[in-house]
This record gives sequence, structure tokens and C-alpha cells, in this order.
Amino acid sequence: MKKYFSYLGILLSIVVVSSIVLQKVYYNHFTTHPPKNKLEEMIRLTDTYYDIIFVGSSRVERHVDCEIITKLTGKSCANFGYSGLELMDIDVLFSFFEKNNVTYDNAFVQVDYSYARRKHSANFKAAIVPYMNWDVVQKSLATSSENNTHLSLPFTGFITNDVRYNLREIGVNLFTEKPKEDFNYSVASLDGENTRVLRNFPSKYTGKHHSLERLIHSEKFKAGNLHFFISPYCPIVPNRNYHTQLANEYPFITDYTALFDDKIEMYRDCGHLNKSGAALFTNHIVLDLLSKQ
Repeated sequence: MKKYFSYLGILLSIVVVSSIVLQKVYYNHFTTHPPKNKLEEMIRLTDTYYDIIFVGSSRVERHVDCEIITKLTGKSCANFGYSGLELMDIDVLFSFFEKNNVTYDNAFVQVDYSYARRKHSANFKAAIVPYMNWDVVQKSLATSSENNTHLSLPFTGFITNDVRYNLREIGVNLFTEKPKEDFNYSVASLDGENTRVLRNFPSKYTGKHHSLERLIHSEKFKAGNLHFFISPYCPIVPNRNYHTQLANEYPFITDYTALFDDKIEMYRDCGHLNKSGAALFTNHIVLDLLSKQ
């Protein structure tokens, strides 16, 4: 029995030491090698200034054309939209911007029915695993509706996100340097015309969201440099008045939900505009939101 526990102790020691070593190796890879996607680049962006930034989910990524905005206003613009981005993700992303000296004159944040969720998106959790020792990240994960304690264990966060990292590919490329990819900070517009419903809205307003509350108590919001809006959504989605409830609760949110109710041809699906719709929406933003700044 004594020999058994001795072997068990050695085995556990090997596992722990290996996990710590692998954690350091992969942390170094994720923080020094070129980012694999736009989200990783946004998190690692440093010492950058834009006149205007837009932050949100695919309803920013697919809807806001920064090239049009720059052409019409002469101001620099970045589209920091990423598919599936949750409000908790956006909150932490702004903390990364502050820490990394990513500055801007005005930020426009998109909110919608995902306000009802109190968790990080799977892609964002995977992207912030290398920064688990950062206090803001730990606090945000602790307030999530999901249990994220395993992400704090050495190498566990990387292993549990293998499907998003492709650790085997990373292992092959650990000691090679790939060229930096240029990610699109303008718009990733969609083709097609449809009103297929992809999501149902919550039936009623779900109470205050701690991430939105944190953002509206920030110095940027108090100074008038942080703004919120709701992107268009086609009229056939169930419980669409959830957006009305949200805008009534927070009157500073500009609600564009019904903007294209008489232009259904502008939708690629019920929740996303097509290329023509994105161009029209961007022009509307310039005339409405940006002209007020």
C-alpha cells in the first residue's frame, strides 16, 4: 500500500508539473504569436486610437461599415463587432482597451435580446484563458451564470477549449512564426435576402444587468463618450417588444429595431441585414447618431 501511494504521489506530481509547464508554454504562444482571429486581435490590440469605435455582436460586425463612416465624416472608425459577443464580453473588452491604451473619442455599443443572458460567450472565454490571472477577468467569470472555476486550473482552460484552439495545430507551430493576418475592422457584410427567424426573444425584461450597469457608471459614459443602440430586427420575430422594454428601462439606448419594417428586402435573415441594408443602416447612423456628437 505504501508503494502504491508513493507511485500515486509521483504520478500526481508529474501531472501537476506538466500542467504548469504546458500552461506557461501555451500562454507564451497565445501572447506572443500572431492572433488567429479578430477577437484575439481585439483583446491584444495596444496603443491605438480611433475617433469612433463600434462594439457588439454580429449585428455590429455585419451592419456597420466604417469605410462609409470615414468617407462621410472624415473620422477614423473601427468595427469591433464579433459574432456571438455577449454584454459581459463587451464589458471585459473595454477593460482590455483601457489596460492596453486603446483610446477613442466616441464608442457605440450594440445591445439586444442577449441582454437577458448573464454569461460570457464560448469564443470569448476561450480568448481570455491566457489572462486568467487578471483581476477583471476573474471577477467577471465569477459573476457568470455558468461555473467557470475549472478555467483557473493550470492548462485546464486550454484543454477544455481544444475545439476552438486546435491544440494539435498549435503544438506543431509553437516554434514557428506565421505572418500576421490583417483582420477586417470595417464590415463583414452578408449577401442574400430572407426573413428566416434564428432566435426568439425573451418574453419580458429580465432586470438590471451588472455589465451594463458597470458601463454606464464609467467615466466615458458620464463624459458623453459612450453610447448604446439596438440594431434593426425584422418584425416577425416573437416577443420583439423586448427591445421596447429594454429601451424604456434605459432611455439613453437608441432603438433601431423597427427601422426597416417597411424595407424587408434589406434583411439577409431576421436578425441580420444584407449588404444593401448594412450600407443604408450605416448612412442612417451617420445622419442620426454621429451628427449629434
